[in-house]
Amino acid sequence: GEAGAGAGPLHASHWSTLQWLEAAGFAVSPDNRLCCSAEEAVAAAEEWMSRRDSLGYDVDGVVLKLDATALYSLLGTAGGGSDPRWAVAWKFPAGEAVTRLQGVELSVGRTGQVTPIALLSPVQLGGVVIRRASLHNIGLAEGLGLHEGDAVVVRRSGDVIPQVMRALPELRPPGAR
Repeated sequence: GEAGAGAGPLHASHWSTLQWLEAAGFAVSPDNRLCCSAEEAVAAAEEWMSRRDSLGYDVDGVVLKLDATALYSLLGTAGGGSDPRWAVAWKFPAGEAVTRLQGVELSVGRTGQVTPIALLSPVQLGGVVIRRASLHNIGLAEGLGLHEGDAVVVRRSGDVIPQVMRALPELRPPGAR
């Protein structure tokens, strides 16, 4: 079809569209892959997941798309038109690391909300050094049963925001308070 509002795809496959764009001089990721089976798609996603820390940029998953663009309009969208049924985001599990809780400080936001912040021994996680993590609110922080000196599990929520997931009381040093 012709380019423009409401027009169909320019090519019969997403893969051929990517090849055309690259030939026309557009930047196209060299990591795109055409998979011909569910098994190949799973293997490609798992390979990406194993390389995520060495890519040089943050990635929290891959997008798997149906190649046959003629099926896009037949399958349609969900979520008010924002979620194509011909593509799915495969999110990787968030990485976790164990570190020590050195203390907790309270941060007061512009609206006056108080947020406890965990002060941590520096730990590498997802290509960044984590030294502080949100405890979200006083109730959640108390529910974690944290003691200064505890070994804690830290995760980057959405591969971005560091948060303390749980304490490891079995690793609690004697005299922890």
